[in-house]
Amino acid sequence: MTEMTPLNTIRARQRAWAERNGRALDKDGYCTCADDNIFERLSDAARKDFDRADGGELGRRGKRGKIRAVHSSSALACNWFDYWRHRDLRPLSKAFGMPVPFSKLALEQNFSTGLRGKGPNLDVLLTADDGSLFAIESKFAESYSKSKLKTFLKPKYFHNKRGLWAVAGLPGCQVVAKSLPTGSHGFSVLDVARSITNSMLQDRRRRRFFSCPLARRELCQPLARRVDANFAIGWMLTGSPNASSALWLARW
Repeated sequence: MTEMTPLNTIRARQRAWAERNGRALDKDGYCTCADDNIFERLSDAARKDFDRADGGELGRRGKRGKIRAVHSSSALACNWFDYWRHRDLRPLSKAFGMPVPFSKLALEQNFSTGLRGKGPNLDVLLTADDGSLFAIESKFAESYSKSKLKTFLKPKYFHNKRGLWAVAGLPGCQVVAKSLPTGSHGFSVLDVARSITNSMLQDRRRRRFFSCPLARRELCQPLARRVDANFAIGWMLTGSPNASSALWLARW
């Protein structure tokens, strides 16, 4: 009998949702097509965003698309935010405390850290009337499982002993970064490596922004005590009716 851990509970309840709504799933919890995992089906604009990205959400080279999984964080973001794409974005602006209203929404946008190699894709990008940017990275079931990758930073972040976060004005993040290779950090399920890496992201004009992780309160508090004041920490619960999830927010 499968142990009903929080992660298994989420997957079981997502499978139950699919069965109630006539969505066929394979043994791993993947729908037959992406449309089956999106409440209003995948919009043309959303499909173009995912097609342009390099995250394999719609599938490639014969592999199934990641967004087809009922526990997909990208599907969560799409279900929550693509609804707003051609609607008045002022309610979202107000909800996120933005002084200037949003005017544009896009999904699965790629950014650079300023270092060599592939930069991450952020699930949602909101652009305000004044050009300021507000990015969202969605997390669904990830915070209910452990992985060494969540506390692993590639050597390029420490090349020549450079303090990338300290230079960016984030000395607290630099301390956290230095603690990860030594194992003295105390984190287990929070993706702290991704969180502080996102604080290094910049757009094509090399404007940098600082990420604001929104996740389960008990996960965020240890990080909030260690990082810098301008690396704001918050938390919220979202997701399906049966499971909590996390949204990682970032603001320019």
